[in-house]
Amino acid sequence: ALSRGVPPFEAAGYANAAAALSVTRHGGSSAPTDQEIQTFLSHDDRPTTAHGRKQEAHF
Repeated sequence: ALSRGVPPFEAAGYANAAAALSVTRHGGSSAPTDQEIQTFLSHDDRPTTAHGRKQEAHF
């Protein structure tokens, strides 16, 4: 992602998603495709607050 000019924070999220997907598979060819990573990142699975709002990440 960095080689495509993506900001470091966003690239770290992309790398984290790629790693999360890769550990769900067996074998040496476990690297996910870009499309699989983009699909994974498009899901908003953040927990919600008691008021139904999405919780923000705090880094």
